[in-house]
Amino acid sequence: MSEKLPLTPSLTWARYRGDARLGLNSSELIIRVALFEAFLKEIHRQTLLANPQLLSVCKPNRAIQLRELFRSPFERFKFDEIERQVREMDRLKTKDKARFFQRRLKLPWGIPAEGESDVVKRIDDLIQMRHQLIHGDHDNYVSDKMVKDARFLFWQVPGTCISTAAKLYPSHFV
Repeated sequence: MSEKLPLTPSLTWARYRGDARLGLNSSELIIRVALFEAFLKEIHRQTLLANPQLLSVCKPNRAIQLRELFRSPFERFKFDEIERQVREMDRLKTKDKARFFQRRLKLPWGIPAEGESDVVKRIDDLIQMRHQLIHGDHDNYVSDKMVKDARFLFWQVPGTCISTAAKLYPSHFV
């Protein structure tokens, strides 16, 4: 296909090729952020299942009524508490999520060659761009560099967390 031979008289591939690529970059970034957040929630959930004592470390002063403990089997109560904490963590800002993983769960986001704060800042920038694409300016420019960075970070950070968790909790992270 070429500019001289359009598919239709009013639409040519050469004219819209760049716009299509930008749309693909935006879509890929949105999907990668969603998958990254889902991975973090699942890692958090599995860590709490492997070590339920972490529930008391995260919110030691949380009041629990006795009827909640005995209304259903204790396992159900434990799963409900784990889900509550996963939802709470999901609402945190990126910097606070990274700090939570590092300090409470002992699962660092940092990539050894780079600093933890640099990784968190880059991830936060990508998540903010996703937020702008979804809730603000849908035509924001998403560069190839941003997509490449998202591919790397959103693969590396969960991988680092999982490999650390596998050392700490081999029965839950195989």
